[in-house]
Amino acid sequence: MNTTEMAKGMQATLAALDRTLAQPHSRDERARLEARRRDIERKLAELRRERAA
Repeated sequence: MNTTEMAKGMQATLAALDRTLAQPHSRDERARLEARRRDIERKLAELRRERAA
């Protein structure tokens, strides 16, 4: 899988997480989902830096 495909997949995952977070969840579940979202955002930023270099 190339970096463009990886980035598209991560963006799709972020969109799905946003839709999921728009729904009510327990505090623990929301914290888990938000942590996953931050992790994916961090990985996507790293991928973008690598592509720019």
